[in-house]
Amino acid sequence: PMPQRLEKLRDVPFPSGVNLTFIVKELAKDLDLNVLFDVQSNLDTRQVRIELRNVTAAKALDYIFLQENLFFQKVGPRTILVANGLRRQNFQQLVLRTFYLANANPKDVKTIVQGAIPPQQGRSQTIVLEDAATNSLTVRDTLENIRLIERLIASLDKDRAEVVMDVAIYEVNKTDLLQLGNQIGNDATLRNLGGVGFPFARSGTTEPITSGIPFPGLGNSSIAVGLPISNISALQSKNNQKLIASTQIHAFNNEDSSARIGQRVPVRTSSFVTAANTSNNGVVSDVINYEEVGLTMKFKPIVFPNQDVQVAMEIDSNEVAGVAGSANLTPIFTERTIKGTARIQNNKTLLLASVAQGVENRGRSGLPLFGLIPVLGRLFTAPTKDNRQVDIVIAVTPRVIRAPAILPDDEIERPTGSIATPTTGSLEAMIIQEEREEYLAAARRLTNNANVQLPDRPLDQPEYVRTGSAPANGEIARGSEQAQPDLPSEPPRNPVIDALKLKPIDSSVKTLDFGRTSLVSQAESTSPAVEKAPAPIGENNKAAEAPFAKISFPEKLPELTVGEKARIPILIEGTSALRSAVLGIRFDNSRLVVRSVLLGDVLGGGQETVVNPFLNQNGKMFVSLKLADGANATSSGILCYIEVEAVQAGLPEFTFEKDVLNILTAEGKNIQVRF
Repeated sequence: PMPQRLEKLRDVPFPSGVNLTFIVKELAKDLDLNVLFDVQSNLDTRQVRIELRNVTAAKALDYIFLQENLFFQKVGPRTILVANGLRRQNFQQLVLRTFYLANANPKDVKTIVQGAIPPQQGRSQTIVLEDAATNSLTVRDTLENIRLIERLIASLDKDRAEVVMDVAIYEVNKTDLLQLGNQIGNDATLRNLGGVGFPFARSGTTEPITSGIPFPGLGNSSIAVGLPISNISALQSKNNQKLIASTQIHAFNNEDSSARIGQRVPVRTSSFVTAANTSNNGVVSDVINYEEVGLTMKFKPIVFPNQDVQVAMEIDSNEVAGVAGSANLTPIFTERTIKGTARIQNNKTLLLASVAQGVENRGRSGLPLFGLIPVLGRLFTAPTKDNRQVDIVIAVTPRVIRAPAILPDDEIERPTGSIATPTTGSLEAMIIQEEREEYLAAARRLTNNANVQLPDRPLDQPEYVRTGSAPANGEIARGSEQAQPDLPSEPPRNPVIDALKLKPIDSSVKTLDFGRTSLVSQAESTSPAVEKAPAPIGENNKAAEAPFAKISFPEKLPELTVGEKARIPILIEGTSALRSAVLGIRFDNSRLVVRSVLLGDVLGGGQETVVNPFLNQNGKMFVSLKLADGANATSSGILCYIEVEAVQAGLPEFTFEKDVLNILTAEGKNIQVRF
């Protein structure tokens, strides 16, 4: 907002035309501005037709410059140069500034800055230089564009989001194997019990089945039957296996993170024979490779401003389930792979996958028909009963450590000029900045330090002894002193001092009444008889006592959540009524922002009496308060209310800026501020 003395509304009724330089100078007088005109722009004879109502002088000048295609350039304190828009390149100044980034990548910010303010006709290319060593950007552009880039970089250079992924895998395997009975033969023997052959029967295709029987002549028979071997089986196997794997993975926003927990298992992939010849069959060698088994997790999270986490994940679990055959180097692997993308709330557990698998296997092999007889069938075969059950649960819980804070200032629109005309600052904004700088300079000149001079330490004075006047009899002198105890003793005198008429210097401590001296003017008396004795030390003189006040925040401040607003009162307890105050506080701008300031009852503030701070940025808020019109001044109560909005959850914290605090009484005296 404009300062109050510059908010005067006026009409500019010149529909038939008026001299351009004249109307600009007249409006500039209301703003205490000095105006220079470019000679080559030929503005002295130029006429302007304009009709405005209820506008401030600053707005009227902005409208005139816009209508007449003019621009202004600040050339000094409260001094501007006005020129034609075609002469902008001759006068518009470029500034150089370095921005140090705390979180963002300079390359990414450089691309956004150059894309947001591209070069166009009448608008030069914004020069952006990056420095990876200091993580900074150096920008050269107009002052208006530099301020625009500053706000853009502040919106981009946010805290880098971090998240910790808690992954828990629960797996339960149960196996139950039962084999009971008399197994007659196996798959090989039951397929070749014997047969008929001429001239003899053979076992398979190689030899007769009667070759192992010690009875000669049986080989000439044409029919033979071989009985298979009988094996009694009584086997039961039960196995319960539980796997609980829990791990944490720390990841930055939009970056890949992975973790692997497991071991490597040797696997025989092939065999070859070496040094083989006619006399030596060679040596058989195996080719061994190592396969990774265990848990492998890959995550790529994206943290949103509301602390939701979108994570692309891939989880692989490989285990050795058993061994194929009798060789130990041919294991059987169990593989489980889960891949997908999910969006999870912060500190909420997502059941990523749940697998329940049950396998029931029942079988028997042996002589036909005999093995199917109930109960008695176990004399001819050994039935197998195999039950397996597998349960797997995978749960993921994201825990956001840090998330970017999106402020309301990050979402507002910012003017960037037209397509052909670069960004130009308004005259109203320049006046506000001038007023702010002058006010800050005046505030820095205020003295808040009080010098107190303590009384000097009394000196040890020598005793003056009167020569030739001491009594002859010391006892008589002592008796005289005892006889007259109430009489004041006269100080000893020195005859030399009396002869020279010298007056001893009075080095006794005197009490100076500063309060009475500054407030009461008395005529000095030439007669020493009416000289007033100084007030004794330690006298409680209220007139000389300096006024003081104690300011503080409430003992208990409310705990705020993100986006919650609250009004924090500033309390004051003083000895004198107040007229005005300059207040400064410091706070953490990453946790809260100050929205407005309202007058309290001490300065007669009514409902919603808003006071605009003259500084509210970078964690500092400076505001000037004064007594409301027609209000009665008081000394104690609520000085003002500070309306804040929480950016992060927690208790708000404030500290007073001692170098800025300045409170005046109704008489214009400074008040000593205590905390």
